[in-house]
Amino acid sequence: MLHTVHGSFNLKSGQVHFAFATNIIGGEIVADAASGNSGSGARDRKMHKEILESAQYSEITFRPDRVEGKVLAIGTSREQVHGVFVIHGAEHEITVPAQVELAPDHWNLTIHVEVPYVKWGLSFGWKRRPTLTCTLRGPVGGSHNANSSVDSLEEAH
Repeated sequence: MLHTVHGSFNLKSGQVHFAFATNIIGGEIVADAASGNSGSGARDRKMHKEILESAQYSEITFRPDRVEGKVLAIGTSREQVHGVFVIHGAEHEITVPAQVELAPDHWNLTIHVEVPYVKWGLSFGWKRRPTLTCTLRGPVGGSHNANSSVDSLEEAH
């Protein structure tokens, strides 16, 4: 039996710049791997010790470099974001689904990363892969504010 588990990671640092006219995005989002919290102490201890090894690999990073597809000047677009995802000390080039929302005074970018734990060499005993979701918000022409969260599906005991 599977159930949904919600949790979050604290953002350590991050800066993202998005050039709307060219769809070029840049910067870096860094989450504190050791801050991962699902609300279950036993699950979190297992995640930190056996899967993330967060004492040794303390950061989870995403460096976006481009948006693939045409972002609407105003409104919501569903496109793909390409970049490098760093977890467990290894870099992985990825292209992930994204929702880009543009308004006259601000923008939101939400990406969803399905982590292929086995392919990336991480121990993972669950039947479904976790999906990391990160939402970035910022004023047009300015810096951003980032919130990071994780939603994962795991096998119930």
